[in-house]
Amino acid sequence: ISDRLRRSWPPSFLSEFRALQFSLMLCAFVGALGGAAFLGTAIFIEGDRRRAQLHVQGLLRETGPTDDRIVVPQR
Repeated sequence: ISDRLRRSWPPSFLSEFRALQFSLMLCAFVGALGGAAFLGTAIFIEGDRRRAQLHVQGLLRETGPTDDRIVVPQR
């Protein structure tokens, strides 16, 4: 990313510094975005796992319309 930015800017020490600075900021931003996605899924994973276990055991009562259910054949 830094090399791509430097090609479009006039050659100078400042443009080299800015290109490297922007590319490193982009890495930090992508890392923070991935961390936010991980935290978003971590909020729901325990409840979803518990519901899946109850469903497999046959203890989960279905609520709502049953017309759009996906039927998975058992082996």
